[in-house]
Formats: sequence, C-alpha cells, structure tokens
Amino acid sequence: MTAVNLQDYEHTAVLLKEAETELLRQKAELAFVFYEHDAGRHLAGLWGVSTATVNTLARIYYEIGVDFLYPDAPLSLYRAALDTDEPREWLLRALDEGWSARQLRDAADVAKGKRVSSVPWLPNVEASIEGPFYTERNERAVTLIFDDYEPSGEPPLRVRVRAVEVLKGK
Repeated sequence: MTAVNLQDYEHTAVLLKEAETELLRQKAELAFVFYEHDAGRHLAGLWGVSTATVNTLARIYYEIGVDFLYPDAPLSLYRAALDTDEPREWLLRALDEGWSARQLRDAADVAKGKRVSSVPWLPNVEASIEGPFYTERNERAVTLIFDDYEPSGEPPLRVRVRAVEVLKGK
C-alpha cells in the first residue's frame, strides 16, 4: 500500500468547501427569486425538496444574508434564528456557542422574558416506569417516576428524557 500525503489533497478539500458554500449561496438567491414570483413550489419540485426548505432558503437570503450561510449549519438552526427579532445575531451566537436549534429558541425566549422549562438536564437520573396505560385519545403512554428528584412543579410538567437502556420484558 502506498502512503498518501494528505497535504496534497488539502487544497482540493478547501476548494470543495468553497464551492459548497457558493452553491448554497446561489440556491438561497434562486429560492428568493422563485419565492418573490410565488413559484417556490415549482422550485421545490425541481430540486426534490420541500416547499418549506425553499422558503427557508429564501428567508435566509432576505433576512440573514448570503454572507452568513454555512453549509455545516443545519437548516433547523437557521429556522430557529429566523423566528427571532434579530436572526443574524442569534445565528452567529448559536454558531459561536455550539447551540442546537432548541437551545437557540430557549435562549431567545429567555431574552424576551418568556418562561422556559426550568427543569435542568440531568445526565444520570434514576427513574422507574409505571404503565403502560392509554390516554383519553387512546395513545399508549407510560409515567416516569423519578427517584430523589422532582421537576420544578411549574407548568409545563413535562421533562425531556433520553432512553439509555431498553427494558426487556420477562
């Protein structure tokens, strides 16, 4: 096997990243033109994406600017920034802080004085499961009972959880 000098490919990698960024800028500009002419659905069909994606690209072009398009940033982050009063500033802050779209929305809500869930993310909370049972809408559900921890008691009484282990039936 021959040794590969990665430095030989570095220039090509940089050129590809620049081309990717330029393509995203061009797509945003084209999405804006189609959006202005009420043809977003047609463009979505040509590209094989949703109309929402075309609309997001058009709004990015108009409200944030093509100089702030980063191919590595997910569209959900742009969508969250677009829902704020200052999309460009919130986007840049989220990118600097490494925030997810949810974290950006929460930070923007707090800045507006809105109350967000005060339940902190706890990485290792023990809980037992009660259920399954069915809700009024006939949906299957379970109740988590936290050991030595209680949510804040303030609405909403919901906690986001991530399953770490799958419990197996006997």
